[in-house]
Amino acid sequence: MTSCDPIARPPANSFRYLIRLAVAGLLFSWTSLGFVSASWACPSTAGSVPASATKRIFLTEACADTLDVPWREAFVAAKRALVHDEWQIQRADTSTGEIVTRWKKLDHAMARLLIGNVDARCRVNVTELGPQSTLVSFRANISSVKDLTAIPRFRVAQHAYRLAAEDWHTEVREYLDLPDR
Repeated sequence: MTSCDPIARPPANSFRYLIRLAVAGLLFSWTSLGFVSASWACPSTAGSVPASATKRIFLTEACADTLDVPWREAFVAAKRALVHDEWQIQRADTSTGEIVTRWKKLDHAMARLLIGNVDARCRVNVTELGPQSTLVSFRANISSVKDLTAIPRFRVAQHAYRLAAEDWHTEVREYLDLPDR
């Protein structure tokens, strides 16, 4: 019989070590490249805002869709879609066709990662174009103590908003049993 050298195996905990190393490397690269904002990384200190700090309101672009239904049906469906998405309605005025939600913390991980802690609200305008034609326009307002336009990642957040607004319009169409575009 010949003796063989024992097979060299890595220690049992080396897999955990590699995972920890990979996660630490990713976190380090994200923070060093500016992908993680200070308010997200350390909410107890960097996220604290003095009461005297004024918030700035940023308007997103309107995302509109034309629906082949009477405006009152579109108004009800738009309001229903907002409530379904856990927005609280502050004002729903059928005389102006406007629905406005209350401000709330934007609790979206990707948004916090890209632009920090912000508040948001939705504004929907429902406009009658004809007896069976309605324009539904969705726009978000974002409130922050930071100048979001100075953050390069704000463009990425705006793109994510456009996708979310299109999803909201799809939800409104589903409530009205209309085909998706």
